Amino acid sequence: MEFKESRGSGPRGVSTAYPAPIPPKRSRLVVAVVGTLLFFVIFFSTPAAEEVEHAAKTAAHHIPGRNKIPSLSRFHNPFRQAFHEPPAQRNSSSGDTKWYSDFKWLNPFSSSITLDDTRSVLPPLQKRPPIYTFYDTGTHKDPIVQEEENKLLLIWRRAWWAQGFRPIILGKAEALKNPHYETFMRIQDKIPFSAEMMRWLAWGHMGSGILANWLVLPMGPRDNHDLKYLRRGEYPKDEEGVDKIKRYETFANGIFWGSQAAIDHAIVAVLNEERLEDRRTFLEAVGDGRVFAVEAKPSGVAFYEPNVLSALYKPIADKLADVKADGLKLLSDLITSHLHSTFLSTFPDGLNVLTTRPHETTLLAAPGAILAGALNTCPTSPMPQSCPPNNPKCRPCGSIKVNYPSSITNDTTTFTIGTIPHPYTLAVLLKGKNDLDLPFVRRKTERDPWLDKATEESLPFGLSGYNRIVSFKESIVSDAGQARGVWHTAERDWIWDDLEWRFGFILPGHNATSAIEMPRPSSENYPEVLSPLLNSMHKEPSRREILLQSDLVRDSKQALKRDKGKGKPDLRRVVEAWHLADTEAWRFVRAFEARARMERAQWDEEEKKFLGNAEDVRHR
Repeated sequence: MEFKESRGSGPRGVSTAYPAPIPPKRSRLVVAVVGTLLFFVIFFSTPAAEEVEHAAKTAAHHIPGRNKIPSLSRFHNPFRQAFHEPPAQRNSSSGDTKWYSDFKWLNPFSSSITLDDTRSVLPPLQKRPPIYTFYDTGTHKDPIVQEEENKLLLIWRRAWWAQGFRPIILGKAEALKNPHYETFMRIQDKIPFSAEMMRWLAWGHMGSGILANWLVLPMGPRDNHDLKYLRRGEYPKDEEGVDKIKRYETFANGIFWGSQAAIDHAIVAVLNEERLEDRRTFLEAVGDGRVFAVEAKPSGVAFYEPNVLSALYKPIADKLADVKADGLKLLSDLITSHLHSTFLSTFPDGLNVLTTRPHETTLLAAPGAILAGALNTCPTSPMPQSCPPNNPKCRPCGSIKVNYPSSITNDTTTFTIGTIPHPYTLAVLLKGKNDLDLPFVRRKTERDPWLDKATEESLPFGLSGYNRIVSFKESIVSDAGQARGVWHTAERDWIWDDLEWRFGFILPGHNATSAIEMPRPSSENYPEVLSPLLNSMHKEPSRREILLQSDLVRDSKQALKRDKGKGKPDLRRVVEAWHLADTEAWRFVRAFEARARMERAQWDEEEKKFLGNAEDVRHR
């Protein structure tokens, strides 16, 4: 039988009896709307294209036989203006840690400013006002005496640095550079206080700032009103706008601060004084009323001058008169003990070692517990029950309580020691294994568990990670935050020397160049180090669990050091993408800590040619 094609039939194989269905008008409208939306999302959004690309690549790591995901940013976008990443700033990296200093640092996520996932935005580095002291190394001294004086100078430098100043030691070389030096040399024989005059000439060469005797120490909390005022770098003027130099009423020539113009005016006034031979001091020669404005006795600054030593610390004054080197050694120990006891007395309710999840992350709190033990150990002192001269009613050095809260507290009577782990480290500890995979991260872990727990008491319930991260950043870098806490990342060991410059005094019983390491359960000091922490817990982990934590932390450190994109799927980036706020907090703390270390290292490098490196002076 032969079948004939009917009239009006369509293409071969397609019968007009069953024509291809035509989409209804509603479907065509939906397709048009969706297509338009996709067009606008791809071509008119800001970094959304990059975020989509990143998410797609992360997911593609777990797709067998995947092909390379094309970069959306490679496609030419005719509708969106091209952009450049902000240029890297000078001295804005240390190892693999990078930062960008900008006033937009309170933006929740740094990448929205830097367009770089690995660079944290930090607040602009606070300017440290210079504080100068004068020390003439050219005079002939007993080498042992000079060595002890150098140690006192190191104590002076460390204490003022910790309080936010830039300590600089001046000498004869700076005085020679002052344009008034030649005038001084012509009348030097008439001046009974020529050594003090050299000090002022050196200060005049440097310009505005603070001039202090190297036995003047900051002896108060960081937020003390005297120290805050000095830190602002504001120099006084009288009612007519004339520059003045300020000094404290009971400090004689102990400390001054003023502008370049006021310093020059004081030097010229002395050099023009007709009866210089009758003046015993610089203050007498210049006349208080003409140049100086006098402040009352300070509460945050101490001066260990000879009259004070004779009145309050007679054994040390007697030893200085007998064997000067031995007396200077006792004075160093006394000042160090006073700095330490002043710190402890600032926090009557104790030290808070933050432990967000004590059972699963016991070892992460161990370095903080070790630091708390060092802070709670009073140093050797020739007069243990004595008080600083500016605070005769102090509480002598004594142990304070060590707490192990799971959340940051909002109070001014405790000092927080915080350790923040990378989200990858926390994830392996919570799982108890180092075989993380995407289903576990996505389905079994909460978003941002560390930050949620750490801010549980200090912030209202229900706040998002966006709000919590802003508050957390502010609590670390603000003046109040720096006065009441110290932070570091769990993956980097604390160095004792860094901590001593952070607190402003030597921590007893430790080598400054060594690190605070997490104790192994097999080590001899394991029970001693962790027993206070373990005793504070409702359920104490077994030694086997502690050993497992040690292995997991070690493996996590190695995993975080590996190059991204090599080997097996990069679960680090998966974890970071899932815990955005925790990752931002960790990177912020790491960058803030690294910048502080770099700032001090650069300053020490600049200053060591004048008196030697701080580490060299300490170990002579």
